[in-house]
Amino acid sequence: MQHGEIGTGTGMKRFSRRLFFGSMLGAGLGVLAACGGGTTTTAPTKAAVGGGVTPGSAPTAAIAPATVPPNAKVVTFWIPWGQPERQKWVDEWGTKFHEKYPDQALKMEFVGFANMRQRWIAAQQSGQMPELLCASFTEMGAASVAGATERADDVVKDLGGSQFFLEAPLATWQYQGAYYGIPLYVFPRMMYYRKDLFAAKGLKPPTDWESWYAGAKALTGDDRFGSALAPADHSPEVIDYLMRGQGSSIFDKAGKVLLDTPEGEAAVDMFARLIKDTGPQGMPNYTEDDQVKFFLAKDVGTIVTWPSILQWTAQQAPQRVKDLGTLVPPGKSQAPQPVTTNIGFALGKGAKNLEGAKKYLSFIMQDEPNLAFLHSIVGVFPVTKTVADSPKFVDNPILSQYPDVVKTSLEASNKGIEGGYVYGFNPTNTLALNTNPGFPQMMQAIGLENVPIKQAIADQVKRMNAAISQGRR
Repeated sequence: MQHGEIGTGTGMKRFSRRLFFGSMLGAGLGVLAACGGGTTTTAPTKAAVGGGVTPGSAPTAAIAPATVPPNAKVVTFWIPWGQPERQKWVDEWGTKFHEKYPDQALKMEFVGFANMRQRWIAAQQSGQMPELLCASFTEMGAASVAGATERADDVVKDLGGSQFFLEAPLATWQYQGAYYGIPLYVFPRMMYYRKDLFAAKGLKPPTDWESWYAGAKALTGDDRFGSALAPADHSPEVIDYLMRGQGSSIFDKAGKVLLDTPEGEAAVDMFARLIKDTGPQGMPNYTEDDQVKFFLAKDVGTIVTWPSILQWTAQQAPQRVKDLGTLVPPGKSQAPQPVTTNIGFALGKGAKNLEGAKKYLSFIMQDEPNLAFLHSIVGVFPVTKTVADSPKFVDNPILSQYPDVVKTSLEASNKGIEGGYVYGFNPTNTLALNTNPGFPQMMQAIGLENVPIKQAIADQVKRMNAAISQGRR
């Protein structure tokens, strides 16, 4: 039986790769939604604002990939994006990659965020891993722990390491002293607020929990609401924000669950009060798509969501562009470290053309192709220093409408980390965040069934600890 070590501190414990592998399979794919990896950035159709097609479920059509030139060494690239804009970027820059390296050719294969885990597990078992995969750092971390991917230390070094990448987005991809992939883009989960609604009530943007709750409560009434939240698929991010704002987090450095501490109980209580007192009836069941549709259709003071809201607002409610502000959700006793989602590349274990894949990564991470990707669908932010500092990033028809919002979002992107991973990737955190029932059911029990907060937390902590224990057997 193969074993590894869990955590980064003195509390490290051994775990079974085989059992961790089985636990990930048994838990399903909920971790992708919980950590943002499954959230798409496709703009909602007009029907989404009034009902029908929602932002994340808007249909997309894949484009036909370019034909692989004869006698070229193939770099097979599993992509997670179903949007034609993203696939067009892969195809066009794949062609330019071949022009620069005539002996190399990129072969794009659409897998999708939701299907990535089944695919890499099956490919690893059959010894047919692709040269490149792209997904969330948590998904690629799980693949690394399972032995499905190669180390990427030489790729990071060749690109320039910390001189090339922003510190926080790069550090996320390091586990037990090695890089298991590299970042492509990040996006922060921010609080967006309607400046016009705040001004009408004589309110200022919140600076702490008290002003956050009081402001949202004051904005609620007469078919207006203070909050749009998504507890049905994005509870961990908000709860971790609320815990970070008290100097804590969902897990400690060794991976111990801290949800049942006073800070955890205070965070869940604050989240539950916002849902119950400042949102519509039924908000405990709201998903990301639901809250965005609701925010665009109604007069809602705040929403905690991804920067894709910038594109959706510009397209669906352009009259509100001037009134949209943003900030990192305020803390109770300190400013929290921003919550971000980090998407990037990993190298398939034992793939035939890893040298070609490394050439492609060095090529595609340069400024011109990187900017082209970031602009293909706006709402994602750079991970390299030159692009983050470049005026070309904000020189975009949509981003240029929100100069202050983009500035604040860039700052958050540069120093954030995923909800539940404040100390970096830890495989048992992934297991604990992925229980079923899990965080959404905990919040639904509190909001819809009136289960006491302490009891709901105790039930969830029990499930989380059981998942961790199973992975350590």
